[in-house]
Formats: sequence, structure tokens, C-alpha cells
Amino acid sequence: MISEIFNTLVYKPLYNSLILLLWFIPGANMGYAIIVLTVLVRGVLFPFSHKSITAQKKMQALDGKIKEIKEKYSDKQDQATKTMALYKEHGVNPFSGCLFLLIQLPIIFALYWVFSRGIVTSGVDLSLLYSFVHAPTNISFHFFGFNLTEKSIILALCAGATQYLQMRLSLPSKSVSSQIKKTDGSIQFSEEFKNALAIQSRYILPVMIFIFAYQFQSAIALYWTTNNIFSIIHEYSVARKAKKLLLKA
Repeated sequence: MISEIFNTLVYKPLYNSLILLLWFIPGANMGYAIIVLTVLVRGVLFPFSHKSITAQKKMQALDGKIKEIKEKYSDKQDQATKTMALYKEHGVNPFSGCLFLLIQLPIIFALYWVFSRGIVTSGVDLSLLYSFVHAPTNISFHFFGFNLTEKSIILALCAGATQYLQMRLSLPSKSVSSQIKKTDGSIQFSEEFKNALAIQSRYILPVMIFIFAYQFQSAIALYWTTNNIFSIIHEYSVARKAKKLLLKA
């Protein structure tokens, strides 16, 4: 039941969109089709991702005030109440990122199947095509010297490197001196854990993405690189605007 809903609402529309794009791209080049489809999907998800990133940047900009609240109020309930009031004052929804993640995950899985199993390795499955979509006679899998049906360490490195840059923007480094300390001078466990998690995400995730991208056809690495570049541009733009909004508040 779930797989049928997934195929009908997510996988087949993306599959047909990629085939349809190949008709309009010169030479039916799969590389360009992957880039265009990735950008189109991110464009559709833009309202959700924009709210999520904006909230994240504002929360980071408010980090100093949140630490002041934690230093001033020892009671956890008081801390939560004052923190939520601060978020409300600056128009921040701390749960917006969860909605974007729930929407994005099935699309990520569907794109993975489209690129890795759906076309690149098995060819076009005519049974999945809508009546108004027809498969091109010849599809080119060569993109700037890369064969998208094979592994590519260069494209895998691009995927890992752009993931690192994206994580640097979304998780800016913080000095230990900015962490909250107890009266005895020890760093609070919650802050220590949060910082450790941020460091792991910034360095370990890009390595994992590189390893993952190199395990499959380079079409996956091209998709991931394009997706990361879109996120980097978006993150940078929102970060600048978030700072301006907070300065006016």
C-alpha cells in the first residue's frame, strides 16, 4: 500500500519528468537532465526549505540571547517559556525544519531510485511512462568526459566537498568561550553534546557522502553535487537576510 502510494505520487512523476526533460535537452544528455530536474525539484520545495533555513539562521543569530536566558533562569520550564517567547518575538518557528525534512526524504529516495536503478542501469522502463511521455531514441550518458553509468571519484569528491561547504554554512563554528558554563566552570552537558554533534555533522557527513557517492553510478554524485550547490547559494543568501532582519528587530 505504502509502496504503491510512493510510486504513484513521487517516483513515477519524477521518472516521467526526467524522460520528458530529455526530449527538450540537446542530444538527450542525461547530465544536463539531472541538473535541470534537481533544480526544478528544489524550486518546488523552495517555500518549505526557505522557511526552514530562515528559521535556522535566525535561531543561530539569537543564540547569544538564548544563552543569556539559560544563565538567568535555572528552571527548565522557565527557560523553555522564555525561549519560545523570544522565538515568537522574532518570528521564528523552531519546528519548520521538521516539516521540510518529512517532505524532502521521500523525494530524495525517489530521485535516488530514478538515477541509480530506474534509467542509468536498466534503461527506460516504458511501463512507467505516462501516455503523453515517450522515451528518446538515444540517451547520452556522457557529461563533460564523465560516463554517468560508471563510478567517478572526481564527481564523488565534488559531492563530498560541496556537502562540507554546505555544512559549514548551516553549522557555523563556535568557540568554546561562547559556551554556557556552570558556576563551577564546567561546560553544560547539553551544550557539549550539541557542539560535538555539530562537529561530527560538519566533518563526518561529507566523508559519508563521498563514500556513498563513489559506491554508485556517478549520476548520483552529479545529483548530490547540484543539490548541494543549490543549498549553498540558498544558505548564503538567507544568512545575510536573517542578520539584517535581526538588526532591524
